[in-house]
Amino acid sequence: MCSIFDLFRGQPGGDKRDFGQGWMAPVLVILLLLAPPVAKAENACSIYGVNAHLPSADQLEVIKAGGIDWVRFDFNWRDMEPKKGQYNWGPWDNAVNKAHDLGLNVFATIAYTPQWAVANTGCDPTPGANKNGCGATPFVNVADWQSFVTAAVSRYGDKVTHWGMWNEPNLEHFYLGTLDQYVYDILIPGSAAAKAANPNAVVLGPELAGLTKSSNWNGDQGTCVFGGCIKNGWEIDLAQVLQKGGDSIDIVTHHFYSDDDDELMQLILEGQFDFGVQTHSSLKEIMQANAPEKEVWLTEWGWNTKPYGGFSGKGKTNESDQAVWAKGVWEKVQADSWSQLTKFFLYDFHDGEFAGTLWAFGIIREDGQPKPAYNTLKDYFLSNPPDCANVDPDPDPDPDPDPIEPDPAPTPTYDAPWLAGTTDGLLDEWDPAAAVKLLFDTDWAAINNGKPTSSGDLSAEVQVGWSGGLLRISVYVSDDEHHANTQSGQYWNGDNIQVAIDVDHDQQAGSYASDDYEVGIAVEGAQTFSECYVAPGDNCDVVAAAVRWDGYTTYELAVPMPTETGKKVGVNVIVNEDDGAGREGWLEWTPGIGFDKNPSVFATVTLVGQPGGSDGPGDDTGDTGPGDDTTGDDTGPGDTTGGDTGPGDTTGVEPGDTTGAGVPTDGPETDGPGGIPSDNNPDDPPAGEPEGGAAVDSDGCSAGSSPATGGLALLLLSLMGLILCRDPAGRSLRPLRSPRRAGYRSPRRR
Repeated sequence: MCSIFDLFRGQPGGDKRDFGQGWMAPVLVILLLLAPPVAKAENACSIYGVNAHLPSADQLEVIKAGGIDWVRFDFNWRDMEPKKGQYNWGPWDNAVNKAHDLGLNVFATIAYTPQWAVANTGCDPTPGANKNGCGATPFVNVADWQSFVTAAVSRYGDKVTHWGMWNEPNLEHFYLGTLDQYVYDILIPGSAAAKAANPNAVVLGPELAGLTKSSNWNGDQGTCVFGGCIKNGWEIDLAQVLQKGGDSIDIVTHHFYSDDDDELMQLILEGQFDFGVQTHSSLKEIMQANAPEKEVWLTEWGWNTKPYGGFSGKGKTNESDQAVWAKGVWEKVQADSWSQLTKFFLYDFHDGEFAGTLWAFGIIREDGQPKPAYNTLKDYFLSNPPDCANVDPDPDPDPDPDPIEPDPAPTPTYDAPWLAGTTDGLLDEWDPAAAVKLLFDTDWAAINNGKPTSSGDLSAEVQVGWSGGLLRISVYVSDDEHHANTQSGQYWNGDNIQVAIDVDHDQQAGSYASDDYEVGIAVEGAQTFSECYVAPGDNCDVVAAAVRWDGYTTYELAVPMPTETGKKVGVNVIVNEDDGAGREGWLEWTPGIGFDKNPSVFATVTLVGQPGGSDGPGDDTGDTGPGDDTTGDDTGPGDTTGGDTGPGDTTGVEPGDTTGAGVPTDGPETDGPGGIPSDNNPDDPPAGEPEGGAAVDSDGCSAGSSPATGGLALLLLSLMGLILCRDPAGRSLRPLRSPRRAGYRSPRRR
């Protein structure tokens, strides 16, 4: 009974298929041949609807071709306003505009608290984090909620007029507040804000899960006779919400899952009976007793079909039964006389595989092929079109509003210079690139209560450059304790960095696209470990190197991609922290890696500078990149076998009874670190440096001098070093020299 694909986003790698980014193309050629003519916002009276979360343009085309008129979108507050007052509208603008162009009607459910809006900002922001989750935690200020509702409803105007107030708030996976908190903090204020923003807004709710004992509000309430108890969770929940906040709801929405179409209709119209005795009221009875005049929509129902194609899954329904039962529901509801029941939204549009489990509620398979249910329903819908000619349409003062123009993304910008060199972790050539400072007190994201206490505890600098066919990234980390986890797929669970790259700068929200990379890099002793959590075509052809020395760690990464002056790329970096008790959190350039996978909020990097006749400033050795071994070092990129933990979807949460727990925020399933073995003479000094170079003291500043330097000069140089190594606030920043330039021998050269 949950929006599974939304709930458990944010795990390493996201879902590289992205359910519509590429796999739909061959299928569309067939499915669109019989598509009906397109009109603007047509068939608002139709009862044919489907859940689609945040669909791509291709997915919306297939939905329209199937004769479906209504689509339920997930408007996730945590993703759309990741920082207070900073909105990420782009992906939703695209989906809403496309749906409108196709004549589809949109019902948008707003839900899930962003981390910044809760009292305990140390909550776990991982989608699906259950009782510790930020998304399910009640927000502190009702004004923050109303502000977001106002912004969303105002922005989408008459393209989206139907707004749901939260998803399944009676389940702890989705809301940890009480029934009264839902009514008085979410429903009533949200409804008021929506209607103030758009007088044509229609407010829907409460979107309850039709569960009895699993309800977080009244699951323990019921009748007990002779040691047996009948729990009436959802029935009491719905009645109380309608009694306390019914005036703020225009249309009542509800969710049911059942064994077949007959049982579903019985739950709606007649209630549940055991041995001829009614044990549970029907939805119709609850409505007639508490809100007899209100319209009712069933906005989630469906069946999880059996796994296929080598996937594992929990579905037990044959695909042929899914087709028969889904058609049967629409046939039965149109034949029934309960006029209040006006719309049905099937769960779900497409299947998806997450964390090794196939969730197969969709009418489209994971590979884009239609199930029997899609074709069966398409034939039925197109043969039985809704008769909206004599039905008053929803108010629409502007039948053809202008497309919503996306706001400029509130993301950092960075100019990356032409910068060739060797990927060795020594950072010799990086002076021309600007350094982005990540500070412990302003850029920290916590998952537990731990937090760095100084720049020496954890701080970092990020630099980006490019050369022919390579994007290059360096990260300079100050970290007084180093505890790496070198288990494949678990680098993130120790001191390491994660780097994500949106090669085409398409700024997709909520998951990675097919062009994106996410790379993890760790170092232990003399060996660098790297692996791709996501890579285009599962081809992890990157080169990485890292060096740990005297309280600092330097990382360097080269990623193959098309490069030219003026090209824009999305880049993000997080620096994970482990002081010996496990991962405490991370420094982040922007959100979009640790809590969820969201390239739409990455920094926008522009490649600048014209390539000259040489490889780069002070470099005459050529580029060390994939397939290039100019230094004698075999830099082995992380080996991936195609395994990709998707957006961490449920490991045990089943629609109908959400009892399982989510998976960790980062836990990709990839194989094989790439090491950097050395064939250098351990007695040789680092290339380009005379023996006896300046030493690096424990603060990371150069404190050495030549024998000819006098005592006064040494004192002056030392004072200059102390000054130059600190920012105006007194926080220690990176050393003046890289380990190589300071005469330091990296571990791999020992």
